[in-house]
Amino acid sequence: MTAKELRKLENQNQKKRTESIKNIGHRFENYRKLLWKWIAAYIIIYILWCLFEYFFVNWKWFIETVKSKNEWLREIILLFVEFASAFIRGRLYSFDGEITSQLKAPFGQICFYVNKSEEIDEEIKDKIIEKITESNEHCKETFKKFGMLAIAGETTKILTKMKLDEETTLSPRTPGFYLFMIRTKIVPLLSYLVPIYYSNKQIRSVGRDLKKMI
Repeated sequence: MTAKELRKLENQNQKKRTESIKNIGHRFENYRKLLWKWIAAYIIIYILWCLFEYFFVNWKWFIETVKSKNEWLREIILLFVEFASAFIRGRLYSFDGEITSQLKAPFGQICFYVNKSEEIDEEIKDKIIEKITESNEHCKETFKKFGMLAIAGETTKILTKMKLDEETTLSPRTPGFYLFMIRTKIVPLLSYLVPIYYSNKQIRSVGRDLKKMI
């Protein structure tokens, strides 16, 4: 092979290396923008939740209305509050899955293109994947703790903060006992049905898409 052919081959390899790095860099930049978008969204959502919680907990008209009614009506009103809280928690659980999938999809593509690239040294590949994985895990876990766990945990404390869910001496013979048990023991579990619903919805959507391709 002549010197000219060697230079041509080197130029081609360098061109492939540059294109490969640019492709990875472009995908990494999109991934970084996605992270910042969700960081901003979480901050805004958390601020809005704090404002809502403050005004709801200090909503004197609601508190006085609930406390002035009989036990049955009180429990029915609080039952609706628990249903709303359960839905909020459930939606947060499903959001966690949606956000995780949005982060994992581009993350997986970046790792795929890094591993696929023959122009990048193995040592550099390992460092890139390690750093991207660490970044993804930090953000994913922070989102979970800052959003899903923090806000979902606060929803369970709303009635306690409003002093509407204090210890009661209700017995099976007391009016509102069974509503109280449903509200405190069963309704909170409904929050787990929300992510299951969205999971089934996505599976059915994929099934429909596959049928269209046949």
